[in-house]
Amino acid sequence: MNSEAEQNKTEDNFTLVIKQKTLFFKKNRSGFFIKNGQAHFIKNADQGFRQGNNDTLINQFKLALKKYPRIFSFLYFILGSSAVGKSPKEAIKNVDPNKIILNLGSGIKRIRADVINVDFCPFDNVDIVADISDLPFADNSIDAVINEYVLEHLHNPEKVVGEMHRVMKPGAILYLTVPFVANFHSSPNDYYRWSKIGLKTLIKDFQEIDCGVRSGPDRKSVV
Repeated sequence: MNSEAEQNKTEDNFTLVIKQKTLFFKKNRSGFFIKNGQAHFIKNADQGFRQGNNDTLINQFKLALKKYPRIFSFLYFILGSSAVGKSPKEAIKNVDPNKIILNLGSGIKRIRADVINVDFCPFDNVDIVADISDLPFADNSIDAVINEYVLEHLHNPEKVVGEMHRVMKPGAILYLTVPFVANFHSSPNDYYRWSKIGLKTLIKDFQEIDCGVRSGPDRKSVV
């Protein structure tokens, strides 16, 4: 079971306690329920993986493997591109574990024990099942956001970045990685690639701290 979610409603707000942290959510969220210790904000979780696309069989294979996180992580490490540059764990090393840190589109990866995982599929290690293009969190309520190799799989990356900006507190940290040169890899779909200037344009509302290569042959990261 994942970290328990405890619900509290008042006339003025909607909160959940996850990993002993109180998270604030937008008012009047419909369709919310708790299942197997996970907070769900969408009814049709993992629907994208079930719909037909160019890689339906591959996606089904990925879903099956992700039921065994250690095996999937090992294969990803062996078969994936070599990592260089700043890791997400390094990027948040100075963020207090008591602060609220989200990993959006986390999959099964647990970067740090205190990081709250958000994904549209209820994988193991996911704490909140939600659509990251319509985040349920209240404005200015999050201290740090991680988003690794997710935006290329979404048809509306600008909206997702806008949602990140909305929920983050002033001075909060964003760690974001996107591909520049990469093969087609739907999960469940694959739409975009970014150059450095394209990435900077995408996150124009954020103040850049650092931008560089995260993994070969050339995947960009920005903090």
